[in-house]
Amino acid sequence: MDQMKEKVFIGNVADFQLKDAANDQLKSFRRSLNELNKFVELSDLQDILENGSKNISKRFEEHLWQLNADIKYFPDRERHKQSIPILIEYFNKQVENVKRNYDSLPEYLPKEKLLSYEYDDFQRITCKWNHQLLDQAIQEQCELFAQTDREIEVFNCVKDLIDAANKLKTVAGIPFKVTDVIADSVRAVSYNTNTIYEIFKHLKQ
Repeated sequence: MDQMKEKVFIGNVADFQLKDAANDQLKSFRRSLNELNKFVELSDLQDILENGSKNISKRFEEHLWQLNADIKYFPDRERHKQSIPILIEYFNKQVENVKRNYDSLPEYLPKEKLLSYEYDDFQRITCKWNHQLLDQAIQEQCELFAQTDREIEVFNCVKDLIDAANKLKTVAGIPFKVTDVIADSVRAVSYNTNTIYEIFKHLKQ
């Protein structure tokens, strides 16, 4: 069984893919906030992020029925009455979309510290994020460690390969890529005869 050991730091992997993905997901979350019905207020947001439409849907329905009762003319009141189920369904979709986008944000992001909420110039709910915290979280995520027996064995093999490649360059006296020396196949890795032939030719010069 692959045992967990003390972590061995290897290095940092490229962060641009994580950055792009995190920014895209944050922007999707912000767009879904902007699209919320104006019935939703900032004070409702925490409940929505935790429970979706479960609680606020009932309040919205009560709000629609109150609007309906306030409509003076019977034909207008009937038209509004018939639209209530559709309005509730659309409202619930908007709210659930906000919760889904929030839940889909990467787990490594410190969402409670990272995000702040406010009204924009059009009185829509929007959010901002702390770019310094975002970069820090991504950098931590990009740190690569070897920790299990197999990971450490792989890392040691890679280091041995690098040491051997550097020694071979010194002995051969010419620069080349390690991939020029190695012939890979499904069964095993072997040497590339043509590259060795070129090295031998150089040694005879």
